[in-house]
Amino acid sequence: METTGQMSEDLWPEAFSDVLGDLAEASDGPHGVDVSWAWIGLSCSAGSDCPSHLCVAYADHAICTVDCLETANCPLGWICVRGQMDDAYCLPEP
Repeated sequence: METTGQMSEDLWPEAFSDVLGDLAEASDGPHGVDVSWAWIGLSCSAGSDCPSHLCVAYADHAICTVDCLETANCPLGWICVRGQMDDAYCLPEP
């Protein structure tokens, strides 16, 4: 099943496959909450720590995120922010 905002299983690091494996099947969690973005915002120290392989500095630490073209590509409560090298990624709204 391919849906926008969901990563294919072959891109997930092994450490995430047990935890996130079922998300490829269904994105609705308890009470109808979309859990396909559940890993976004987790602390990381390198891209290999994140399913998206994108770990960026945020506030006083680093978080897992995804690249984007516009805010509509980001989870609710996050915005698309342009970086210094013509890249853009989702960060929490200020």
